[in-house]
Amino acid sequence: ANEFKKEYDRIAFIDADVLFQKDFSLGKFKENNISLVSEGVSIGETYYMSKWMKSIRLPTKEMQADYIKKINKCPNLCTGFFVAPTEIFRKSCELLWNMSEASSFRFHNDQPLMNYLIWHLNFPFSYIDPTEFSHMAYVAKKSVSYTDCDSTMLIDGEVPNALHYHGWIRDDDNFKCMLNKSNI
Repeated sequence: ANEFKKEYDRIAFIDADVLFQKDFSLGKFKENNISLVSEGVSIGETYYMSKWMKSIRLPTKEMQADYIKKINKCPNLCTGFFVAPTEIFRKSCELLWNMSEASSFRFHNDQPLMNYLIWHLNFPFSYIDPTEFSHMAYVAKKSVSYTDCDSTMLIDGEVPNALHYHGWIRDDDNFKCMLNKSNI
């Protein structure tokens, strides 16, 4: 990020399993912090996230118990797509890297580290609207339909710009057609 900080004002991280359905511009993310999307479930409702978050070791049992109680209620933030001003992006990635090397953390996955950074260390962030970017865990709780002509997914009647399908395949032909049309 250092080499591009004069050339670009925002940087996005995008997983390979993100499907863009419409034109997408980082210019719409005006916040001066990191922007993330919620998966639509709490950390405590997500088996792997809950397990990862509980494996973090804090200095005392009391701190550990308070942390677990709080973190389980927090929304599970997705790291399949996040965007931030260049310098904030660089700082957040540097913090995540340093955290992954600490003995308190028994994993090196970006999502639990980011959730820890946001929910426990209070790193400033903003939510990305699900009409801009949706995660399939969020989509699973919504009314889904497709356009007839090109199998574009609509969620509650709206076409999100992007979907993080997270390797999850809905058991319907339209969803499979949508992925095939995108060469995923």
